[in-house]
Amino acid sequence: MRRALLAGLTSLALGTGALQAQVEVAFEPQKMIPGPWKFDNFPYFTVTPNDGFMLIGRAQYGQAADYLDRVSMARRFAIEGGLSPSGSRFVALMVDVPRLAKGWRLAADFRLERNNRFGAFDHIGLSPSLQQWDQSPEGPYARVRRLKASARIEVTRTLVGSLAIAASGTLSKVTWSRFDGPATVESPVPAAGPIRRLEDQHDAVGRVALVLDLRDREFEPQKGALLEGGVYAGSFGEGYTGAYAIGSGFVNPRFGTVIAARVGGRSVSAGSPLDARYIVPAWENPLIALGGSETHRALDIGRYAGQGVIFGSLEIRQIVVDGGDMLGIYGLAFLDVGRSFEREEFRITTEGLKVGGGLGVAIRILRANIFNITAARGPDGTKVMVGSGWMF
Repeated sequence: MRRALLAGLTSLALGTGALQAQVEVAFEPQKMIPGPWKFDNFPYFTVTPNDGFMLIGRAQYGQAADYLDRVSMARRFAIEGGLSPSGSRFVALMVDVPRLAKGWRLAADFRLERNNRFGAFDHIGLSPSLQQWDQSPEGPYARVRRLKASARIEVTRTLVGSLAIAASGTLSKVTWSRFDGPATVESPVPAAGPIRRLEDQHDAVGRVALVLDLRDREFEPQKGALLEGGVYAGSFGEGYTGAYAIGSGFVNPRFGTVIAARVGGRSVSAGSPLDARYIVPAWENPLIALGGSETHRALDIGRYAGQGVIFGSLEIRQIVVDGGDMLGIYGLAFLDVGRSFEREEFRITTEGLKVGGGLGVAIRILRANIFNITAARGPDGTKVMVGSGWMF
């Protein structure tokens, strides 16, 4: 699979010469002048099926990019923290420097997080003790606590035109436990052994990816495509390997309307830890799959995991209030699909596909601050989410 992914991306990159002549070079803007450095701080909130309401505060010091640039911020350093009545909380330090130097960009973050109601285990083969968690009055979900500390850094270098190579390194420590008890559960991952406790799973991951960015702009793409794929290796246990590929496309058939689509897949070897079965190491913004606002809005965050995962989304974004650069209000209609694999080979199939769809509203403040409300109906009922940013 890894050879096929890399071969396909390389062939696609070599065949885009004519198209690149018609679009702006993605990674090397010419004669762009960033704005002055400014300090900003603001609160906002999210709502998820897992934790309900979470209040978040952010403080950042950054430099706005040139108005004609593809990115909204040339350099940004931020600290962010959130707290939910459910007991979930996080703090994060973030560095985002897409204009580090000509042809170079940097992204890094350090996170401490406690997810009191993260996902469910019933999809990857439980021991009898874990199956008893379904007796919780909250039902079969919202029963797993994840404590995670992670540090990640990624450097991207332009190769030619809109094609770049990205290398990243991540260190993490993850502890899993029952929400109302100590971390004494057995691993549901067969490869980890029947008596391995899900405590203090240390991992170091290195990843290399090719990125072909043909979007007109990053913060609110109207047309173009983003294609990426890579391979990675982790240190957990005796070591493991993985590969992923994601493709997104955008078309603008009429003023105010954008049709966006994304498909992706990821596979990791049997020796990978449980957390790696949830992560898709996408360029600059790793995703949680399967479930939640990043991969499937009709499912709880972390609802499904496995050695393999496929996912896809189709979304229509229609502006209904156009206030120029100051304000925009959009109507959303979307369809999300996905499937996880455990103890079976990775394959492209509709068998067992989880399908959900819904409607939403997105509010853009200034050029790039997006807040959204979505309601989606799927196999687990209706899920309402409030978040920030476009899904992709």
